[in-house]
Amino acid sequence: MASSLTARFVADVSWNSCHCGFVSNDNDIATPSADRLAWRVAEVAQLTGLGETTLWAEIRAGRLPVARISARCTVVRAADLEAYLERAARPPEVPAGPAPRGRRGR
Repeated sequence: MASSLTARFVADVSWNSCHCGFVSNDNDIATPSADRLAWRVAEVAQLTGLGETTLWAEIRAGRLPVARISARCTVVRAADLEAYLERAARPPEVPAGPAPRGRRGR
């Protein structure tokens, strides 16, 4: 069951024989549904407002886990998307102690 954070990013889907297996509703617009388990990267981009290039960079860096269904189908699980969005919403950690001093004039 998707949490309240990801529930608003969920689209109705059906399973068919396309290369990926996931197909959005006929309007290809996100609608609330608590039974969606994963989204294609393009859908995550549309739903979150992040660019696909940014998402692929986050995937390559290991910050956004994915499931590779086939060579042409990569999906982001609901739990992984929720965790990613939660981490992104947190303020960055500030290291303890004084800031390192840089060299001037060079």
